[in-house]
Amino acid sequence: MTAQGIPFHEAKDGKTVQLDLGTRFERTYAHLVSNKTVSGSDLHGVKSNLTAKTDPASIQSLNDYHHDKYRIPSGDVLRNAWDSAEALFIAVYGKA
Repeated sequence: MTAQGIPFHEAKDGKTVQLDLGTRFERTYAHLVSNKTVSGSDLHGVKSNLTAKTDPASIQSLNDYHHDKYRIPSGDVLRNAWDSAEALFIAVYGKA
């Protein structure tokens, strides 16, 4: 995001606040699509999984696993999240 000039922070109610992970993803996704780095249809599955409110592989769930010591994901959940996000990593960083 920094390399592409997409902000992590935004002014809100007279204060500068850090954008939540969902907003950062949406803006990164929009940037990738608008710059034709990738087509929206190529990342449709990634977007669906990462932004779903109840998906165990959603951005919010992954963040909760990191910050909540009592919320522990199964190995399958983490593998599925990785597999789902692989297209996004390739779009952002290129093929290995």
